[in-house]
Amino acid sequence: ARGPGSWRTYIADLFDRCPDAQKVDPDAVERFFGQSDEMRATFELMQADLGGARGPGSWRTYIADLFDRCSRSPGVTFDDLRGITAPTLILTGDRDHFCSVEEGVAAYRMLEHGELAILPNHRHVITPAAIAVALEFLRRQ
Repeated sequence: ARGPGSWRTYIADLFDRCPDAQKVDPDAVERFFGQSDEMRATFELMQADLGGARGPGSWRTYIADLFDRCSRSPGVTFDDLRGITAPTLILTGDRDHFCSVEEGVAAYRMLEHGELAILPNHRHVITPAAIAVALEFLRRQ
């Protein structure tokens, strides 16, 4: 479930500032991931993971699939979350481009047995802190 927010700008940056694009330019994605050490490290891990499983250059196919997932609505709304009865953790960072703090709170408020964790100084990247929060949540279930 997504509302209006910074993720649209993030996706436009990721896909070379072209929000109306119908396909992705993998070279633009590579330039985007080169903007910071954190992003570059994430990109290198993705290349290594996909290269080992699918062969060199397979990250380009993955990026094309990612474009489809990121540029089209999944059809899920915040109201749809009301039907979830299992304990559910909403975990986001205060600098996450895909799930803003406000969107995390909105999702959390729809859950019957929800918990909310907002990590300071975190983007949309899995970090040791995010793993620790998720594991602690799972241990209590």
